Amino acid sequence: GWVWTISDGDVVAVRPDGSRTSIGRPEGSTRLFEGLPLAAGSGVVWTADSDPKRGLAWLHRWDGQWSDVGVPEPYSWASQLLVAADGAVWATLDAEDVGQVLARYADGRWTIDRGAARGLAQTPLGEVCSIRDPGVVCYDATGLAAGAPVITYPVDVKALSIAPGGTAWVLAEQ
Repeated sequence: GWVWTISDGDVVAVRPDGSRTSIGRPEGSTRLFEGLPLAAGSGVVWTADSDPKRGLAWLHRWDGQWSDVGVPEPYSWASQLLVAADGAVWATLDAEDVGQVLARYADGRWTIDRGAARGLAQTPLGEVCSIRDPGVVCYDATGLAAGAPVITYPVDVKALSIAPGGTAWVLAEQ
């Protein structure tokens, strides 16, 4: 029932009654910016950060204390995060040398699916879906086993959401 946000450089939980609890920021981080991706689930909060000048990028994980996980693509940054029902964290990464990739981190290992990846959403069955030209592709919970696009489209899709009943919604530009 909490909403997680970045406020004044810290990660903050906002309860339904409006009360707020700050969990601070990862060690060594001077400030988290409000536009950074943030996702929560399974008792864990994830956020991302990068230092493009040094080619470093990482995810910060909080489960009562902060720890860092390096991102597998150098000179990259996470543009979106999603914590799946099984606890795996999914990220769309924008990598300088290879473009956009979809990444899954589970059991201490990264799995990468290269190619333009935008938007992340989870179905009621636990599948994770991403915008992959020319459509929306869904992956099962075991990894990046992509099937054929579940939705195809002739327009540029900007965002993806999946309703509790399983209906996929896209924001598109013609």
